Amino acid sequence: MAQGYLRDKFLARNLQAEKARKNILSNKEKDDNVIEWITFYRRNWNVYVERVLGIKLRPFQHFMLWLMCNSDVFFAMCSKRESLSLN
Repeated sequence: MAQGYLRDKFLARNLQAEKARKNILSNKEKDDNVIEWITFYRRNWNVYVERVLGIKLRPFQHFMLWLMCNSDVFFAMCSKRESLSLN
C-alpha cells in the first residue's frame, strides 16, 4: 500500500517536472541565468565550495572564505587545530 502511494507521488512529481521542461528558455534567458549564477558564486565562495564542490565546511571556514572573497587583505590567525583543517 505504501509503495503504491510513493509511486503515485513520484510519478506526479515527475509529471510536473516534465510539464515544466516544455517551457524552453531562449538563449538570452539562458545567458542571463548563467551570468546571475556566476556573479552569485563569485561573491559567495563558501556557497560554491559546499554546493558545487561538495565539500562540507565548518562555520569558521565559511567565515574565512567569505573574508577572503570580500576583503583586499586577509590574514588568517589560526590555532593548531584550525590550521590542521586547512590542509
